[in-house]
Amino acid sequence: MDEEGRATLLLLVVVVLGSCVAGAWDVSEHLGTRTPYPAAAAPPPAPAGCKLLHVNAVYRHGARYPTAASCSNFTALQGFLAYGQHVLPGYEWILQWESPYNDVVEGLLCGRGQLELYGLGSRFSKSYISPTNIGATANQLIMQCTYKPRTGQSGVSFSLGMMQNMGDLTSCGLPAFSLYSETKKYDKTLRFWDACDRYQQQVQRTNAGSVQANKYAAAHLPVVVTTVEKKTGLTNLNINLVSTMFDLCRYDVVIYNTTSRWCSLFSPSDVEVFEVIEDLNKYYAHGYGIPIAYQDATNLLQEIVAIMEDVAYDRTESDYHDDVAKLRFAHAETVLPLLALLGLYKDPFVLSANTPTQQLAQRVWRTSSIATFSANLQFLLYSCNGEFRVRVLHNEHDITANLAAPCRGTTSLCPLSNFKQAYAPALGLNFDNLCAVSAQPPATRSSDDVVLNGGSFNGVATIMTLLVVALVVALVVIGMYFQ
Repeated sequence: MDEEGRATLLLLVVVVLGSCVAGAWDVSEHLGTRTPYPAAAAPPPAPAGCKLLHVNAVYRHGARYPTAASCSNFTALQGFLAYGQHVLPGYEWILQWESPYNDVVEGLLCGRGQLELYGLGSRFSKSYISPTNIGATANQLIMQCTYKPRTGQSGVSFSLGMMQNMGDLTSCGLPAFSLYSETKKYDKTLRFWDACDRYQQQVQRTNAGSVQANKYAAAHLPVVVTTVEKKTGLTNLNINLVSTMFDLCRYDVVIYNTTSRWCSLFSPSDVEVFEVIEDLNKYYAHGYGIPIAYQDATNLLQEIVAIMEDVAYDRTESDYHDDVAKLRFAHAETVLPLLALLGLYKDPFVLSANTPTQQLAQRVWRTSSIATFSANLQFLLYSCNGEFRVRVLHNEHDITANLAAPCRGTTSLCPLSNFKQAYAPALGLNFDNLCAVSAQPPATRSSDDVVLNGGSFNGVATIMTLLVVALVVALVVIGMYFQ
């Protein structure tokens, strides 16, 4: 057996043994950034003697339909399968498959995504803003999204769960509410990578974030291709086609809640290969691999701390003086750099295509658990016997003890002064200076731009669209909820 074969066998052993220890292996928990949000967790109660003052939160959008790029790949696969292919018994469905996805709903929230955010909003209301906790009116809840419609839909779905019985609209007692967004190029808090020229020059335009992922894929995906061909009887498959099949597996889980079709083509070791590829990509594109890829989140962290200080020290001149929460709805590319800026989920070794298999199997930088659909970070500010303290939750679990020193290891909340000390280097960064470049290449349109009537779909258009989206999603979510 050659070195590549031994490495693959070792990876399979590690995956299988891990599943024996942790319970039955479930492919739906290993889909990278397409992993559904995990089971709901009850947020921890406020410590004795502490009163909740304010909540800062960042939410990734909920589970969504495929984007236009994925839809194009699905159409290409359908065309490939239509000519001259034969399959083994049990896989006849592959030749009859037609892509159910189209550009009409590309990138928008699916039913699961709407319910993910609706549930998060409902739990948020019960845990934080009910009259027995912080108490709030709709006007005290500031909500921001990006120019992408799916983030606006996420904010609306969340609000429908959070704001029941806060107003006079519908039988649920909903109030009127709003979300605001910045235009793409000037969104320095939620889509900071678009607004950072240095990131665009050093990472986005050079594809620097994909180098290690591509190396790993070139070394390990041919084995997966061979495995799928032997299992199904298909011939002349390649890396791109099999990667598209795995993408279909991910959306089968997210949208149709099934693993019996495309997911059935892949073993746990096959899935682990795809997990590593995406983890490497995000590690360099929006994580620890390249400093600018996570340092560009500095404005977001600075804003969170500034709001906590304004509330704690009763700065009446602040825009947030009377507010009890600022809720942001954005992307995995927002959440991951913020996690890295906080020093969370950092491995004691550098991830690369050449990282030993045993180390890769032990990595904590796993997008399947840290950047699922609807992944979130919450920063809770408390007043505890005259001292201001901070609690940080990731996906509704308390991770305050995992923050940087002097917060690290605390068995209680972290004093606000210690939190600022822990992240003084990040809080001291200047976004404009950090992102400045001496010579910028000609601008190119990002592949994920949505173009309507020949123009980019940016903040102003988003606000108009949300007026329609709010009504549609409200009807859909409430209808699903009361079925």
